[in-house]
Amino acid sequence: VELWQGERADAAQALKEMEMGTCSPGLYEEEERLRGMIQRYGIEWVEPMSRLALLLFTKGRNSEAIPLIRTVLEIKPWHFEAGTLLVVMLLREGDYAAALRAARAYTLPNFNERTDNKRRKTWVKEKVRQAQELFDFARDATLAAVHGDVVDECPLEEDYCWQ
Repeated sequence: VELWQGERADAAQALKEMEMGTCSPGLYEEEERLRGMIQRYGIEWVEPMSRLALLLFTKGRNSEAIPLIRTVLEIKPWHFEAGTLLVVMLLREGDYAAALRAARAYTLPNFNERTDNKRRKTWVKEKVRQAQELFDFARDATLAAVHGDVVDECPLEEDYCWQ
């Protein structure tokens, strides 16, 4: 569950400590720290953004939280926690159709022994494909930048909705 901690060791440790400690009144200090992490590390490291979206959701600020969690899912469509959080946010908003679409797109189907887990296997295979495509793009973009070449747009602009 905490594999993301290897992405930014010191900052990841700070996130973990913040989650384990006593919260400030109104969560204002935590919000400020998360926004600072996003500003410092950018949106490519999605954990501070995911945590900020959760914090804002907890404070009832869905209109701010939903765009953040959608950005997390644009960067990492396989992010389990973010996918589930988006579903809950949309349910809170009363947008049941969007919540159902988000659940199909971003949440891992349950085990189903009667069907040999076909839906689950398909979902996992698609998320691995998306991750590989993003990895390949990042590798190619890095090589292009090193050689001063133009970088193509990211290949995963479309809706990731799993059918």
